[in-house]
Amino acid sequence: MKISGEASLAAGVADVYAALNDPAVLVRTIPGCQRLQQVGTDSYKATIMAGVASIKAPSTVTCALPTRTHPIRSPCTRRAPACPAR
Repeated sequence: MKISGEASLAAGVADVYAALNDPAVLVRTIPGCQRLQQVGTDSYKATIMAGVASIKAPSTVTCALPTRTHPIRSPCTRRAPACPAR
C-alpha cells in the first residue's frame, strides 16, 4: 500500500505531532486500519484490511518509531508477514 499526498493543517506543530502519535487518531486516518495497539514505548501492532479489487483480507503489521525528533521528524519502520504461497 502506498499512501501519498499533502495537506495544510490549521493547527500548531505540537498539536499535529501529538495527533500523529495518538493511536486513536491514526486508526481513523490510515486507510483500511481496523485496529492499532501500542505494544511498546515506540512500537505498535496494526490490523489492516487490504486487497485487490473485491478480494480483501486482514493483515497484521508491526510498526516502530525508532528515532523521533520531537516535533520535527518521526520516521517509521514496519514489518509485515510474507504472503503465503498458493
